[in-house]
Amino acid sequence: MDGFTGFKTAAEEELPQATAVMDPFHVIRLAGDAVEKCRRRIQLKTLGHRGRKQDPLYKARRTLLTGADLLTDKQYGRIQDVFDGDAHVEVEATWAFYQHMVAAYREPDRAQGKQIMQKVITKLSRAVPKALTELTTLGRTLKNRAEDILAYFDRPGTSNGPTEALECRCRHSIAYADVWIMPTFSGCPW
Repeated sequence: MDGFTGFKTAAEEELPQATAVMDPFHVIRLAGDAVEKCRRRIQLKTLGHRGRKQDPLYKARRTLLTGADLLTDKQYGRIQDVFDGDAHVEVEATWAFYQHMVAAYREPDRAQGKQIMQKVITKLSRAVPKALTELTTLGRTLKNRAEDILAYFDRPGTSNGPTEALECRCRHSIAYADVWIMPTFSGCPW
């Protein structure tokens, strides 16, 4: 299930015995959005303009959303360059929580992964400095959906990936359906 509470409400009404599980893709997407919003805010605050290709934060935008265990030496060096000094501390803190969340889902032992995610949710829902507005928002969302997020670790193999794939195919078919329908003009079929 994704983060839209309307889906959860509908599922609870129609299937009261079902357990809501928030898909890892959507949880990590929330954390990635927090990293991206923080990066853009700090970019604007420190340089006074949106990212340009020579700006360190702009160069590292994709690298910041890569799991730490998948970083090459060059990418790791780029991130270290961004985090040198105090100008980007807020981005570094947000990135660290993002990496902990990714690590929780990549943990082979689901019980250990659940503990990591529980710690992240607890830390983000308690004492987050006011300057880290993106983490405050993320923490509030994670706290509200903690039961659904943690349910993933108790139910192996749960994913709405197949449903998302089917929905994507349906949308694609609908979007291009009018291309294949031959129009008729003034009663003359072509």
